[in-house]
Amino acid sequence: MIRHLTIADASAVHLLNTMTEMGSADLEATASTLTRILQHPDQHVLFAFEAEGQVIGYIHAQLYEMLYSPNVLFNVIALAIDERHQGKGIGKQLLHAVEQEAMVLGMDGIRINSGNNRGQAHVFYEKLGYVSNRDQKRYVKLFVPVH
Repeated sequence: MIRHLTIADASAVHLLNTMTEMGSADLEATASTLTRILQHPDQHVLFAFEAEGQVIGYIHAQLYEMLYSPNVLFNVIALAIDERHQGKGIGKQLLHAVEQEAMVLGMDGIRINSGNNRGQAHVFYEKLGYVSNRDQKRYVKLFVPVH
């Protein structure tokens, strides 16, 4: 079952992020960030995949607009599936849910960044019709220490 994420899902999101090595935020930071994100529903799309009352996957997408292009997109920021449930079509269903939301809102498409080391993810995206159109490096400068 696909549904919108809620603040009650913070611990499941934290567990999925830890399990999939998506991030290192502790539970309190995850809950705080999720609370902030949920206050901006026009800027974020968050869906959970739930089976037997447990969140086993989620997708987070955000509005992405550029001054150098007329396209309005959703930028997929995270797609995490419990490793015990990978390969069962859950990621595909979550991505399709975001695509449907984008179409309903009249957006032009979906944007996904994926690290060079994520070969299986690249195959997954390509099977779903996504095309890699750039080689880029990502640069980050943090102003606070990462825990």
